[in-house]
Amino acid sequence: MKLLPLKTTTSIMAILAAWCFYPAPLSASKAIRPYKESGKSGQFSYAIYNNQWLLHGQRALNEKHLTRVAITGVLPGAKGKIEIPSSIAGHDVYGIDDNALKSCTGVTGIVIPKTVRFLKPGTLNRCQGLENIEVAADHPDFASVDGVMFDKQKTKLLALGAGRKGRYVVPKTTTTIGPYALSLCTSLKSVVIPKSVTDIGGHTGSVFLGCKNLESIDIPGSVTNIGQKSC
Repeated sequence: MKLLPLKTTTSIMAILAAWCFYPAPLSASKAIRPYKESGKSGQFSYAIYNNQWLLHGQRALNEKHLTRVAITGVLPGAKGKIEIPSSIAGHDVYGIDDNALKSCTGVTGIVIPKTVRFLKPGTLNRCQGLENIEVAADHPDFASVDGVMFDKQKTKLLALGAGRKGRYVVPKTTTTIGPYALSLCTSLKSVVIPKSVTDIGGHTGSVFLGCKNLESIDIPGSVTNIGQKSC
């Protein structure tokens, strides 16, 4: 199945913009309270949380003695490539708050350490200039392929930097495109999806939310699910 072009009298992207929206952001400071302390370190603001921060079920019981750090913001003036620290004040940096990167207009690259395990869909896409995502090679959950974030098996596309321009060809090893994976890529013109992909967006969808200049999407017949508000 091939969609080309998308610039019709009633723009599909305009419809998406009207119908699609992000879910209410989960602010780490609101999700789990109380946190022990907050502060600034290098280019980042952070909060330190008590034991069960963002853990569930058996894992919360097994790791309840641990204290973790969430990155809650990037300080003004940050430019180029930034590197999320693996620890702050002696505690692992475990997550990045939903809105932590929303004001990073000068940031073009980000490095994710192996300690960061909590990262909601769409979090990295809020950094509008982001072109390159690097993930630690020994990360247990995530990986990067040509500056794009995938799961560890490199079969699920998780985040394409919102600063990517022109044409993006999804790797042939990909089977799934996650929710919000290409959202807010305002300079993206076209996307080519290989026959290996069967699922676009899961149930949540919103894969191309905010891609207002997207002109074409090549979708193969192998795709059996397109999540709500994804195309």
